[in-house]
Amino acid sequence: TATTISPLTISVLHSTYQLDPIYHVLKCKPVARKVRLVPTSMPAEFWVEHWEAKDPLTNLPVLPTHPPPFVPARFLWPMELDLVWWLVREQEDAFAWDASERGTFQEDMFLPLKIAMLAHKPWIEQNIPIPPAIFHEVINIIKEKISAGVYKLSTLSYHSKWFCIVKKDGKSLCLI
Repeated sequence: TATTISPLTISVLHSTYQLDPIYHVLKCKPVARKVRLVPTSMPAEFWVEHWEAKDPLTNLPVLPTHPPPFVPARFLWPMELDLVWWLVREQEDAFAWDASERGTFQEDMFLPLKIAMLAHKPWIEQNIPIPPAIFHEVINIIKEKISAGVYKLSTLSYHSKWFCIVKKDGKSLCLI
């Protein structure tokens, strides 16, 4: 049996969708790269534990009915703006103004997850070389991220690609 597509169907599809053969290419994954499921069960040590956490709202401050005065803005009523500024002042420890103040989830609220792995060959992907002109700046970015706890030192066999781009301001760099 053969499937035939009528000229009416083709014209409706072309009127609905714009197909540009330069940009739309169908590429099939080779069979050698197919991801195959492994029939096994999850060991008990990797099960996700469920429990009732403590109430996260117990430490929040009580909102005042008459907040202290503050300079009003253009888009909020003066009392609303007073309330916002009061909340910001009361909760200023919750804001991270730089990378060193960034935190992590509380372990009493979110337990660390253990990820089960099967025996496999670790991957190693080579990086794009860093241009010598920005080498020291990239090293400084990496050191800052390590000191802030974003990156952690590791001795794993895995190595994924990363590269550096210039941000929209045209000066600062970002690691991807």
